[in-house]
Amino acid sequence: MAIKQVEINGTKYFKVTVSMRGQTNKRLRSQKCREKITTLKEAQKIEKELIAECGLILGKMEGSGLPWPDLLEKYELAHRVDSPW
Repeated sequence: MAIKQVEINGTKYFKVTVSMRGQTNKRLRSQKCREKITTLKEAQKIEKELIAECGLILGKMEGSGLPWPDLLEKYELAHRVDSPW
């Protein structure tokens, strides 16, 4: 999560980027970015909004169940010939 000051054609703008990873599955990631924000206060407000948006997206992704590769791996492990299950 960062707020960077950028100068374009002599005018100062702010760029806000937010990146979050899932808590249960670290492979899940959500990123959001907004550019050309005129004031620092507005950039801080937008950063909070983007953090909330990323959190909602990650919550939905984590709550939807296992991704197909993980599900397939668990199935293969459970159905091996030498598996105790």
